[in-house]
Amino acid sequence: MTSTQPVITIRAAAPGDAAAIAALAQLDSAPVPRGALVTVWSGGRLLVALSRDEHTVIADPFARTKHLVAMAREHAADLAPRHTMRARRGLRPRLTTFAVR
Repeated sequence: MTSTQPVITIRAAAPGDAAAIAALAQLDSAPVPRGALVTVWSGGRLLVALSRDEHTVIADPFARTKHLVAMAREHAADLAPRHTMRARRGLRPRLTTFAVR
């Protein structure tokens, strides 16, 4: 029996993510978080969006997202000290992708 592990992608929100973020906020019955966002995707679906500025979260209420929220918080914390340096240097944000068991 072969089991496929879902691939989780954690990255900074891009302008093209606006519709998915708005849909997730509506699904979660919450306002769209403000400021720079960290997003968590799986199977082409946006499951979590975390505001790096306000630390507010929206998440898919019909999916198991507690561990994804924790991962997004860790990712945001890892980026926090370098955020301003990256912006000044014009570097692209780090992309994290891995399989979850």
